[in-house]
Amino acid sequence: MDSPYTLYGISATLGLCSNLVLDKLLEKKFPSKARILTIGFANASLGVGSTLYLKNYNGFAYALGASIPTILRTLTYSPSLSRSTRPSSPSRIRFEDDQTLQAYDAHVQLALDRAHQEWERNVTERSQGGDWQRINEYIKGLDGLSRTSANDYVNDGDFAWCGAFVAFAWGPQVKLDIRKKMSACSNMYNAWRNTPRYIENKIPQPGDIVTVFPNDHDRSHAPGTHLMLAASAPDENGFFESYDGNSKGLGPNGHNIEGVVYRNRHISRIANVYRLLPEDFEDFYLV
Repeated sequence: MDSPYTLYGISATLGLCSNLVLDKLLEKKFPSKARILTIGFANASLGVGSTLYLKNYNGFAYALGASIPTILRTLTYSPSLSRSTRPSSPSRIRFEDDQTLQAYDAHVQLALDRAHQEWERNVTERSQGGDWQRINEYIKGLDGLSRTSANDYVNDGDFAWCGAFVAFAWGPQVKLDIRKKMSACSNMYNAWRNTPRYIENKIPQPGDIVTVFPNDHDRSHAPGTHLMLAASAPDENGFFESYDGNSKGLGPNGHNIEGVVYRNRHISRIANVYRLLPEDFEDFYLV
């Protein structure tokens, strides 16, 4: 038991376990790559500090053990569509068969993957130094709102582009006239409020388009004032994750930014929830 290699192995195992346990405990409260990196960095720093203080390699082994899962999970991280997280809902669109349901889930996953890729680009407002020119692709590009004659987006406030981002996330798999409805909360509310797209119980599932009120007290504007793409169903505490454009939240570098962000909200803020129909897609089964 006094063998240094045995002690190194125990230290590495402790680092690994500490990383995984903390990650699991914080998973639902902070569901993002930043959480993974923060936990791994904190554990690794503790190990390196122990190395310097104790003047042996047990702390270094601990740091190595803490770093391995961080590296692996960071490289492979991508929010995914999990059927197990979907609560049963009387408002769920009733599909005729499993093939239709699988096709719908595949389309949703494409939208989530596309949103995640945009998040990783670090799209921010111009003042924050990120890829602000990308916002024009959401507004003017053929895969977004296709407002080709719109003025270029340069400064914060030139265009309310939260809906343009969601339209771009769905991209060419969704018909252009449907994507154009996503340009504003009021457009969707007026067009979809009395259609099967409207989810009466307002419980989002991955891929749903969610609009929210500005705060917990102001509910005067029924359509909502901001829209986003739901990335998860609510957890047992009522919190759900989303990809947002033109919002403040977590950026890919682990810091809060204003631009394309990953957010965590409570369902009490929800104004409306919309779910696309099979006929809203260009080629529904060809995914």
